Amino acid sequence: MNDPVRCEEREAAGGRRIGIATLDAAPRLNALSMRTVSSLRRHLARWQDDERIAVAVLHAASDKAFCAGGDLRELYAAEQAHRASGADGRASAYVQRFFEEEYRDLSGNLRFWLVNKLPLLDADGDVFLRTRAGQGLLAQMTEPPVSDWTSDRSDPRFPLKARWDHRGQVVHVFTHFRLELEIWSATVPDPGLLADGWWADPRRLDAEALPTVFRKALATAGLE
Repeated sequence: MNDPVRCEEREAAGGRRIGIATLDAAPRLNALSMRTVSSLRRHLARWQDDERIAVAVLHAASDKAFCAGGDLRELYAAEQAHRASGADGRASAYVQRFFEEEYRDLSGNLRFWLVNKLPLLDADGDVFLRTRAGQGLLAQMTEPPVSDWTSDRSDPRFPLKARWDHRGQVVHVFTHFRLELEIWSATVPDPGLLADGWWADPRRLDAEALPTVFRKALATAGLE
């Protein structure tokens, strides 16, 4: 069987290297199977112990989805086989091991994380929203203005000049990395300064296609 994770290293400045792990199970939308989790954990752990690795980049081979989360078909099949064997009502050893490795090892024990400076805009009581790119994580879902997700704690870069107030931090753990969001907000006197999205009534945000991570960010900014 082919490894569901393709890994390579590229040269970087100062003699350092960049580790690139590519989820390579496009027919399953790169869903995380036990083999994928084990392979990814093995490669990331090796890079974590290599002082030459400056940063690890997680990529996906599919242009339809970055990662669909856990492979529910595989988990369901394992659980059905477990119950058909006459076992007790507890989850199968396979299912228990999958969640243990996925959440404890991938999310908790590796020191790779992404840090994002997330500015939120507010004009006349409305919040500015836009649609994410058509590829990658959370593709084509709704977001507030967001800066690039990076692995370093750089200063925030705002989309326009305004009085920006720091509102707090949100931590969100995906199945494959930890994301830390620094929340900022500002009042924009001229809504026309932003044209690549729309202004939404904070009282009607339930109707927007906002992922959980951005709903948490809006709540931290006092907008939901």
